[in-house]
Parts: sequence; structure tokens; C-alpha cells
Amino acid sequence: MPEPQVLTGVALTMLAGTLNGLFPLPMKLMKRWKWEHTWFVYSLVGMLVFPWLVAILSTPRLGDLLSEAPIALIAGFGLAWGLGSVAFGLALVRLGVGLGQAFMMGLTAGVGSLVPMLVLRPQALGTRAGHFVLAGNAVLIIGIGLCAYAGHLREKAQGRQESPGASEQSLLLGLLLGSAAVVLGCGLNFSFAFTGTTQARAVELGASPALASMAVWAVTVTAGFVVNAGYCLWRMRNSGRSYFTMPGAGRYWVGGTMMGLLWFGCLVVYGIGGSKLGPMAAVVGWPVLNGAVIIASNVVGWLTGEWKDTGTRCVTYLISGIVVILVSIVLLAQGNMP
Repeated sequence: MPEPQVLTGVALTMLAGTLNGLFPLPMKLMKRWKWEHTWFVYSLVGMLVFPWLVAILSTPRLGDLLSEAPIALIAGFGLAWGLGSVAFGLALVRLGVGLGQAFMMGLTAGVGSLVPMLVLRPQALGTRAGHFVLAGNAVLIIGIGLCAYAGHLREKAQGRQESPGASEQSLLLGLLLGSAAVVLGCGLNFSFAFTGTTQARAVELGASPALASMAVWAVTVTAGFVVNAGYCLWRMRNSGRSYFTMPGAGRYWVGGTMMGLLWFGCLVVYGIGGSKLGPMAAVVGWPVLNGAVIIASNVVGWLTGEWKDTGTRCVTYLISGIVVILVSIVLLAQGNMP
């Protein structure tokens, strides 16, 4: 039976996933802005302003810590994650939402947790904890696949085609982009998993163990901001930047800001939850986080009418997927035990 601290860590990680699942919600109310304008404001707040504000407030002697930290490694993970975000969007265009979500979210959950385990604790694979982690990942991928297939059925029921006129070559390119998105996107978790020494040093300098990862997150997502903001600005060469000052733009800035706060709030809570999970934090926490994101995003979709008039079969797959994801989270919580 998991210890209370482990259960607290899992609960906080699920809360982090919920925040991540909620962060795109303001976009539904920002229909006059193009994607690149909304995404730029969100990136500015969530990847640059808020992360450094939290890092400064939570990390005593931040400058000393960063002077000792492997900045190039952390920033490298951040740049990889930023590139993965762009590749994710491009892959969805070619694969469609249903196939794309199933393929990429499933691989992200598995790769993002198994790689840290193989590198940091390879001996754990043959233990009871390792067996639970492997089983939990397998069940999680099945649950994510069920939710993604429900999304595919929803699009068919609502009269949308996932990839109109897609050729085999386009499908192959989509799978390659999706694979790249998964490998690069896991840089976010790797920056947390492979900087234990830096986080321990932050605690030595006076940071709370629950917030020891904030300086690492700040460097990681700032590097990701360079990629995301650069891509947005590149797209604005055609759409222009007048949207930022148009009449009524104030509430759009508020919406983009809320997106940034919810998204980085997810990382703050994930870091706190990870401090409760112990040495298996990056292995167990990452798939739990991804599972909670899927649950939250589908519940939000349900409440905002995205699943309206989709039929019993579609809803059955959705509910089944959510139940399977919850089962996987229970298995992964068991895997955190020695």
C-alpha cells in the first residue's frame, strides 16, 4: 500500500495535469485573434515572465545556483522541448487529431518515464516497483488510445475529416514528425529528471525541497520560449501584429495571461508533487501527469459541448479510456514503493 506521502505526490501530480488540461480553455473565448497572437502572449507569460518570478521568489542566491548549474544541458533540454512543441502541431495536421493524439501522447507517457528509469535506476526494472511502472505505462497507453479513438469517432459524427486527401507519403511524414515531437518534447521531463544535483544544491542554498526545481524549470522553459515565440513571430509576418492593439484586445491579453499562469502553474505543482514521490518522481510522475491531462482536457471538452450529439459508442470509448487511465495511475503509484 503506498505511503500517505506518495499518495499526496500522486494527487498533486494529478492536480498539475488538471491545470495543464485547463490551460487552453481561454482560447475558446479569443476568437478574434489568430493562433500565433494568442500563443505568443501565452508563451511570454507562461515561459518567460512567470517562471522567473517564481524562481526569484523561491530560490535564495539564485545567481550563485545558476553559476554552478549545467546551464547548457538544461537549456538544451528546453530547446528540444520547444522544437517538439512545434513538431507536435505540424504532426497533428498530417495525422489528424485522433491518430495524432493516440500516437504521440501514448509514446510521450512511455518514453518520458522509462528513459529516466533506464538511465538513473536500470536495476529497478527487475523489481516489483519496476514491474508496476512497466504495467502502469502499458495500461496508460491503452487508456490514452481509447480516448483518442473517441476523439476520432467524435470528428466523424460531427462531419469532420481528419486528413482530407492525405497520401501515404504525408502519413509517413506525419509519423516521423510525431516521433520527433515525442523524443524532443520529453526534454521537459528530462530537465527535471537529470538535474538532481542542481535541485539538491538549491536546497543547500536555502530553497524549499518542494520548490527546488523552480530554477531548473525557469531555464528550461525560457529556452523553449525562444523557439515558440520565434515561430509565432515568423507566422506574424503575414498576419501582422495589429491584433495586439485592436479595440477590445485587453481581454485577449488577460486570456493569454491566464493560459500562461495555468500552464506554468502545472509545472510548479508537478515539481511539488515530485518532491513527495522520492527517487522515482520523474519515472512515475510523468505518466501520471499525462494521464491527468487527458482526463482534464476531455472533461473540459465535455462541459463546453465538444462531445454533443456524438452518439453512445463515442461516449462509451471516452468513459472507458478515462477509467483505464485511472487504473494506470493506481498501478504507477504502487510502482513508487521500494
